[in-house]
Amino acid sequence: PATLVVLGQTVQITVSTIIGDGLTLSMLAKDTIVEVHGFVDPATNRLVATRIESKLPANVTAFKLQGTVSGLDTTAKTFKIGTTLTISYAGVAIADLPANLANDLLVRVRLDSNPLTSTATRKATKIRAVEVEVEDRDEAGVEGTITDFTSSAKFSVNGQPVDASGATVPAGLKAGNRVEVEGSLVNGFLVAKMVQLKDENEIRVFELHGIVSSKTSTSLTFTFTLTSSGGIVAKVSFTIGAVAFDNGMTAASLLDGVKLEVKGVALPDGTIKATRISLE
Repeated sequence: PATLVVLGQTVQITVSTIIGDGLTLSMLAKDTIVEVHGFVDPATNRLVATRIESKLPANVTAFKLQGTVSGLDTTAKTFKIGTTLTISYAGVAIADLPANLANDLLVRVRLDSNPLTSTATRKATKIRAVEVEVEDRDEAGVEGTITDFTSSAKFSVNGQPVDASGATVPAGLKAGNRVEVEGSLVNGFLVAKMVQLKDENEIRVFELHGIVSSKTSTSLTFTFTLTSSGGIVAKVSFTIGAVAFDNGMTAASLLDGVKLEVKGVALPDGTIKATRISLE
């Protein structure tokens, strides 16, 4: 799957990810400022992006991040969100700290940082505990990926708990399926009246630019990793006869280290199926 790293968080781009107007994956470069909406996939601990938008540096006064506290060190006054980002709250006023700051607490953090600087540790200026308050609604719905699955009657979609005990559920429902659920909100649960599997063959067109690595081939099928200058990593595949080559590109010239432009479609697993490949 295509991925990028934002504030130390690995962001996975899927067939369902909406890319903001005027933005393409090939335009994303290192230190580009983006706003990412999504949910955490508990199986991979990655943020699965539902929408990505670019931001002008002049319009950004602070970075904001929401996540779960881990590795809390009350002596050093640091904690982590994710596995690589360390946040220091040594300079945060007591009034701007949650009274119950602890591991596993869901927090929203405002970060004081240079938008064009990437470091392992960032300074927080304000931290708030996230309080989820959901009002009951007669009509509600969600479309996305099943992120937690206990049974066909109890699962979560994009982190939203679903009670499907009173609905007809598609056979073979499992974690990772893309579904649409309609019903009502009751005490934080989406009580389903309808659960529908979404078409896994739905595709989205991508254009990527990057360097080839990890090339493998079996008969007429080739796979490789394409890494852009902005750090976006995508797994690409193509089959001879189903791909067009441009600008001197051939299957024989597909070598590690070669710079390519790849146009193709994103499959449900996030792999890019190339339809046109050009040398750059």
